[in-house]
Amino acid sequence: MKVPQWIVWDLGGVVVELDFSGMMEDATEKFNIDKSELLSLIREEFKVSPSSYSLTEKAVAGLITKEIYISEIKSAISSDVPECEIESLLKRVLVGEKNETVLLIKKLARHGFRQACMSNIDQTHWEKIQSFPNVDNLFEKKFLSFEHKLVKPNADAFFKMLEILGCDRDEVVFIDDREDNVKSARDSGIDGIVFENHAQLLKDFSARGLLT
Repeated sequence: MKVPQWIVWDLGGVVVELDFSGMMEDATEKFNIDKSELLSLIREEFKVSPSSYSLTEKAVAGLITKEIYISEIKSAISSDVPECEIESLLKRVLVGEKNETVLLIKKLARHGFRQACMSNIDQTHWEKIQSFPNVDNLFEKKFLSFEHKLVKPNADAFFKMLEILGCDRDEVVFIDDREDNVKSARDSGIDGIVFENHAQLLKDFSARGLLT
């Protein structure tokens, strides 16, 4: 197996810890927002056509601005909660870095691997990630969906990622916690690993000669 030149990481659930249940509890307890109503607005699956995207999917795909995103969520839930608190609630889902992953990325960098991130993310959540101490500085290149208006698992997103990296598909290993995204990468000729936990990831890396 060819040793890759680039390792490309998904962010949420892989490099950054997520807490959806905590966010939903805050929505109910602090803001009296109906959970089912909020879920319909923040659904992020990309299994429907863009015309049927949720508000979050539209923001992640770069189809609406951060300001419109937050304003429309406030309007949709008919809430008197200030927009700044709606923004804080949305950011609440990102709770911090996954330390084991961060340390692994740094170790791989010391071994000469070039690393990038490829994330389905909107501007609001990217701003929160930039407040974490390490994540923004871990990667040589970044593919952020709201900037490029392309989302995983769309194959065009992976072709754009290869263009940004300036490499061939067999020079990349892609890690994501969603099987549909990894399948799309593999269908595009890119080696993909489904992230389940850190121990499993180390085994997959060792099998590819990425760790010695």
